[in-house]
Amino acid sequence: MALLLAAATAGAADRLDQFRVLAAERPPDARAESALPWREALLGLLDAEILDNLTAGGPMASEGFIQERLDTLAGEWGGIALGMHRLAGAGPARAAVLAGIDGAAGLGSLRLYGTPAAAAGAPPGREPGGGRPGLLASSEHDGRPELHVWPAERGTPASAPTLLVLWTGPALRPGSAPLVAEAWRWPAGSAPARIWSSTALFPEGLAASEVRVARQELAVRYEIRLPGLAAGCQDSLEHRDVFRPAPGGERLVLARREVRNGWRRELQVALGRLLRAVEVSDGRALAQLAPRPEVRGRLPKALTAEPACETTTAHAPHEAPRVVVTAATAADGERPRPWSLEWSRVAGGWRLTDAYPVLK
Repeated sequence: MALLLAAATAGAADRLDQFRVLAAERPPDARAESALPWREALLGLLDAEILDNLTAGGPMASEGFIQERLDTLAGEWGGIALGMHRLAGAGPARAAVLAGIDGAAGLGSLRLYGTPAAAAGAPPGREPGGGRPGLLASSEHDGRPELHVWPAERGTPASAPTLLVLWTGPALRPGSAPLVAEAWRWPAGSAPARIWSSTALFPEGLAASEVRVARQELAVRYEIRLPGLAAGCQDSLEHRDVFRPAPGGERLVLARREVRNGWRRELQVALGRLLRAVEVSDGRALAQLAPRPEVRGRLPKALTAEPACETTTAHAPHEAPRVVVTAATAADGERPRPWSLEWSRVAGGWRLTDAYPVLK
């Protein structure tokens, strides 16, 4: 043990010096493609520190000891946060480390370490790398990483926790921030496997206004973007999705969905029908959507929706207002002219009750 401690101390001191050099040479944006060699060098030092301690075993492989070493590295530079989590259970040691580089606006890395034998299922003595711990998987995304561990549920293989990792970026606007979520499953004796990712559901990105993690549940509230409607409007159309592990724990599934301000989608459908009816001179559709003849008579020959927030009458939260004014643009010679379209909610849906040009 004394020899191991002496060797580890010497290696750690040299690694600390290398870390100081990298901290001094850090690029302006750690996420940039040009910073890839620097990131690889930094994460390589982190891997070496973790694997040396896991290989030594005993107290040096404990979560507390490794976290202390990580705190020493992070203390040399305020631009990185490092967190360690050891997974309990039978079999070879398994460890998850989160590295957040350059704060919330930077890069977050999930790194999963274990004995390759656990991943390959090789018999004792024939493991890749001689059974020494190694980096088994990693995942990087923009934002600050955060780890949640869900213990195995009844009906799943023993010691098969779910690792839920959230990457949260800087706020896009008040109350909304980009989010990437991943779920990993790592049974003892097997390789870690990513079983779910929010990027598959939201390939264009997810901006979350609420994220809640409970036992075996992830709840995310986010705005639904509608064509012709600006983002961040008051009473925006939102979904609140709750995800849970499927039976057997092989993936996450949508358990339930709450829709808030669904009236916005209904209004946008009515607006789209009105614009199409104006475009093709569909008198029957116009009469249905705008029952008053004097209103239909004022409508210009060409209308397009304007991406602006509506004006609404007072109403209870998440309930439909009685009157809503939407913005549109009409062709007026060579220059567009803004119009206001006033809608009222009746038993049959939304109806156009007034339309008038906006004075400028």
